[in-house]
Amino acid sequence: MAEVAAGKDPWASASSQKPLRRTLGDPVITLVGGEMHDDLRAGVDKKLQPRPISKLIEASVRPIARGHAIELAARGEADLVGEYFEPVSVEALRHVMGLDPYVDSATLVRWFKMLAQGGANVMNDPAIYEISDQAAREIEEVLLPVLDELAKKPDDSMLSHMLWANREGGEPRDRNHILSTVKILLLGGMQEPGHAASSSALGLFESDQWGLLREDQSKWIPQAVLEGLRWIAPIGTTGRQPARDIEFRGVSIPKDHLVETVLASANRDESHFERPDVFDIERNEKAHQAFGGGQHFCAGHFFGRQVERIMFEELLAATKDITLKDGADIPVTGWVFRAPRSIEVSLQAV
Repeated sequence: MAEVAAGKDPWASASSQKPLRRTLGDPVITLVGGEMHDDLRAGVDKKLQPRPISKLIEASVRPIARGHAIELAARGEADLVGEYFEPVSVEALRHVMGLDPYVDSATLVRWFKMLAQGGANVMNDPAIYEISDQAAREIEEVLLPVLDELAKKPDDSMLSHMLWANREGGEPRDRNHILSTVKILLLGGMQEPGHAASSSALGLFESDQWGLLREDQSKWIPQAVLEGLRWIAPIGTTGRQPARDIEFRGVSIPKDHLVETVLASANRDESHFERPDVFDIERNEKAHQAFGGGQHFCAGHFFGRQVERIMFEELLAATKDITLKDGADIPVTGWVFRAPRSIEVSLQAV
């Protein structure tokens, strides 16, 4: 690539990477490699491992999902996306990250929307960056005093772990590194379990497979979660920079060349999946690319799937039947962040 060969900033011609770095600040955990990547992941991975996260999810997320499900079932109607899957998903990350004492869910959603605009600002519109910059300033105002306190008095929270993991006896991580990681977690982990569950719910309606879930939840809910992630990847594309010259399916990609990997397309690869455009929880092909792969495989993959599982379990426990409202319009929109925007249903309470 000419810019690389000339020693210029390769990000100057990037499609999605430059606005993401501009919005989140450096370093972005999903865009770096080597020791920096490993160090940032060390501050995240342990707290999201199955054993510690399972206990926290059961203690904090299940009661939230149960309360929402019971309330909506008693009312008899709901938008499953805006009134159930999204708000429970936001609350889940708020509690898991230990942000609940400092910020409410409505603020987190507003920050997500503002940061998402900046991260997708491929035209580099200054007015859009001002929106995402405002979110960044608010996040700093809330979290910098918390991080300062945790630097002096570590505790068992995820924020403290981000500062101190693998730093015993040394200095905590740079606070700016923590801020950029928090922002990417808000973008990539807060709404996505809710969006993925919404896609699964839509697929269950289209395939008429809700009945399978009620027959055997332990078998079919995990399958519905996996199939929803494959069918409509909640994050449809991500950027990468190869560390060496490679050839992929006859195409030469030079080292440091910027590449957009379209996860949504990979998940509907007709050479790998039979009837790839069809949602079917009974399909035999289980692999998908919704969480990426390699060293950047999503750290929150277990967290996201378990939050989805609990949301479906509590929704089924609170209802005898769930049906689409007649004539309900179900728009599915988005490119980087893709999901149904509303699913209007009628609910019959137990």
